Amino acid sequence: MSSNHQAMGQLSQFFAQMGTVHKTYLDFCRRAVGGTLSRAEIGLLLALSENCNAANDLCRSLPLSKGMVSQTLASLQKRGLVVVERSEEDRRVHPITLSPQGQSMVAELEQAAAAFVDHMMRGVSQQEMVQAESTMSKIHQNMQQLKRSL
Repeated sequence: MSSNHQAMGQLSQFFAQMGTVHKTYLDFCRRAVGGTLSRAEIGLLLALSENCNAANDLCRSLPLSKGMVSQTLASLQKRGLVVVERSEEDRRVHPITLSPQGQSMVAELEQAAAAFVDHMMRGVSQQEMVQAESTMSKIHQNMQQLKRSL
């Protein structure tokens, strides 16, 4: 087996594992808030808590289509977790903010996320974390360069 073929297999396995970690993380958070939110809703609430306050920003920061972001926002708005406003200066702009109830939900999600990370990182040394971050940063930079060339 060629080294490129082996590397591709290892990379595919790594991405599959990371996908499983992400799904498990979202499911863990979901259970922590009573199982009432979808994975997409959780991701969107957490993104909004990080000052991502426009639908276009959410589409760029989350692996969701515009349609899914719109549908998820509508669901969160209906539940009273987000407020979608209309800008007086530019009617095309709809600032999105967390309602007080949404802020409370995010606080619960953040506590769950911290507990998940604590559990996930058991037995992982600081040196291993630094190496993993360095490797992921290099992969991300390479992917960004590739993306720009497409």
